[in-house]
Amino acid sequence: MDSRKLIPPGSEYDEERKQIRSRLTKSLRNDREQWWATEAKEMEKAATIGNTKQGLLLALSNNARMFGMRFSPSKCKLLLQDWPMSTPELRLGSEVVERVDNFTYLGSLISPNGLVSDEISARIRKARLVFANLRHLWGR
Repeated sequence: MDSRKLIPPGSEYDEERKQIRSRLTKSLRNDREQWWATEAKEMEKAATIGNTKQGLLLALSNNARMFGMRFSPSKCKLLLQDWPMSTPELRLGSEVVERVDNFTYLGSLISPNGLVSDEISARIRKARLVFANLRHLWGR
């Protein structure tokens, strides 16, 4: 049941509700503006250092924190695709994000070159292992 329907229009409670809603809206707008100002300063700081990747990671981490989430550095990995320069060192808080050459996501092998041949080779290896384990059953 919607409690607003119980408040008659023009009553003092209706006016109070409108005032509270107005104050809350203004407060949220101010908080959002302050957050974006802080975020812009952090991104400018990262850009002046020359590490835009770190700035983006910081912005993403801060955005997640707004919703009660956080990144666990032990669960985060760094995979570089077609990266000609020196390997960057990204940090979450004080911990360095681990760099990997490939990883498995939902059963599929993700490699830095993006080719399917690595995925096919990995699946063939898995199939060989399964068939080798089943061979004793076929010999009966």
